[in-house]
Amino acid sequence: MISLLIMCWLIGHSLAAYAVSDLPKFGESEVVYFSQREDFDSRMDHPLMQEINLTAMSEPGIALDPLGPMVPCSHIPAEFIRCDNIPKHTVAVNESGCPYFGGTKASEIAWTNVNCRVLGSIECSGSRTFQRARPCIKYTGHYFLSTLLYSLFLGILAVDRFCLGYSAIGVGKLMTLGGLGVWWLIDIFLLATGNLMPADNSNWEPYY
Repeated sequence: MISLLIMCWLIGHSLAAYAVSDLPKFGESEVVYFSQREDFDSRMDHPLMQEINLTAMSEPGIALDPLGPMVPCSHIPAEFIRCDNIPKHTVAVNESGCPYFGGTKASEIAWTNVNCRVLGSIECSGSRTFQRARPCIKYTGHYFLSTLLYSLFLGILAVDRFCLGYSAIGVGKLMTLGGLGVWWLIDIFLLATGNLMPADNSNWEPYY
């Protein structure tokens, strides 16, 4: 019985928390909560405590523990956030937005920052609204496989050019019956090598 009482006293002592007035403070209103003063003192020497800006990350009413499970909101995975759509129009290079759209290689794709926010059911530390980089890619319903099939079987009638949005070129290809077959073969080669893309600079729709 005495051993049980001593064990309960030790557990209660280890879980005892300091009064709010005795907690270590950062700035004017930011407070870091720890179960023991020794726990806080030991964590202050941790490299993460030296690198993280506690004042910038904390918000009123949120207990901040950089070494605990509460991660910064800006680090939340994409499936738990909602971001604004990338505008369809282009802007000047020195302005915020996409200088251009499209690109077949990673080195050719431009990036821009969009406003994102964390879902309401997700808990995190710091501002729940932030910016995240997004590629300047847009999709307008063009599929590579269907376009290639159009080019193979109906390319002599310029169906592939019309589908991609090249109406003027499509009329010329139709009137010459695919350039007597030469233009038809050239467009098949251009499609297969990635050198013929939609006229609106959009990318091929992805397959999931």
